Amino acid sequence: MSASVPIAMTFGMIISLFFVVPMIDSRGRKFVAVYMRFFLGSATSTFLVLSAFLNSAELFFLSQILVGVNFFIQSFVTTMFIGECAADKNRGFATTFHSIMDVVVSLIVYYVSSPKVLGNEKWFIYPIVSFILCLAFVVAASILPESPKYLVKKNEYLAAKRSIKFYQDKDADLEEVFNSLLRENNLVAKEKLSFRQVYKDKTLREALKILFALELYEIFTPSAVERIYRITLHNSLGFSAEQSLNLNFILTLVFSPTRFVGSFLIDILGRRFIFFFSAALMFLKTVLMAVAQFFAFFDGPSTLTRVFLVISEASSDLILATGVSVLTSLFTLELFPAPARVAVTQVNIFIYMLSSTPMMVLYPILNTTFPSAFYIPLIFMQLPIVIYLYRNMPETKARAVCDIVEDMEHVVRSRNTTINEHAPLIGKT
Repeated sequence: MSASVPIAMTFGMIISLFFVVPMIDSRGRKFVAVYMRFFLGSATSTFLVLSAFLNSAELFFLSQILVGVNFFIQSFVTTMFIGECAADKNRGFATTFHSIMDVVVSLIVYYVSSPKVLGNEKWFIYPIVSFILCLAFVVAASILPESPKYLVKKNEYLAAKRSIKFYQDKDADLEEVFNSLLRENNLVAKEKLSFRQVYKDKTLREALKILFALELYEIFTPSAVERIYRITLHNSLGFSAEQSLNLNFILTLVFSPTRFVGSFLIDILGRRFIFFFSAALMFLKTVLMAVAQFFAFFDGPSTLTRVFLVISEASSDLILATGVSVLTSLFTLELFPAPARVAVTQVNIFIYMLSSTPMMVLYPILNTTFPSAFYIPLIFMQLPIVIYLYRNMPETKARAVCDIVEDMEHVVRSRNTTINEHAPLIGKT
């Protein structure tokens, strides 16, 4: 049964990718982020309760499919809805705070799921509580207006102005905000762009390069693999399973407050600073783990390997505290006009699904032969990507999307002009 859970969730993710995510353009951001999420959450809870009382594996399997469908609504669509509604100066804070609250809720669920609480024969109480929370969520969120950017895209200008008034600060110039949304909407003539159309546009293609570089960088970090194989990794460096759990709990307790600080820093210090600070920590962490695994492989676990592991885990928590994990979703909002976001989001999700599997499969193989062999290539793969992003990643904090895209268009045009000056035959028929 345990093997069927990831299969069911993956199937649900595929359904979400091709059938649910496109609904954010046809039915609206709020419909998917609020009502679809409520329907899927309440249906999941219902199936779990019924599976407990009827002892039905089939109903449990169905519940996990719905969990998979809901995953991208929670991680991508809700972030898009929040980011589009937030004021430009608060966009980073809003999306990062949403990510942080997901982590906080996950910690609560982790505690509640322990055998001492509901991780026993009373586990059916958990989905009942979840169903009640789903009802509370839809009642509270139903009063929220639709995304003003979506309403402008649909030419519903009066509704868009009401939405802007609801979400913006009291001292905001509402007419100026509305005009910036009109400018953003007028960047693209069509109401919806396919990925092919996004790629053909030189400015949007430049934005895609930046976004894919971020995706590629995330693939070449060990974080996702270490979360899955945390106990195995800690055991190899000298920690028992109990010590590993205690270390994780202590670090989470220490760094949890810093995550709330990080939600402000992404708008104060900017996206570039947050990324490159996190990249420096990640590089240090990867080097430390490669060295620790090298010593542990030849000499066995020691005090040194345990110290390196603690520094590495602390670095991981500090990286999460910066809010860097939302940069891909944030740049999808900031580098692309609204008609292009669904196509770009779908490709992001597709890359996420494809990239996670090879690394998960590769780690246990290398860990049994020569553990450092997993980390050493990552060190050399991270560097060129970070250099590329240092040269090309724009600073987008507190800026309207229309201004960001127009500036990128000027950069692309000036670059093409420079190329043509040095190679005048390029582009001639």
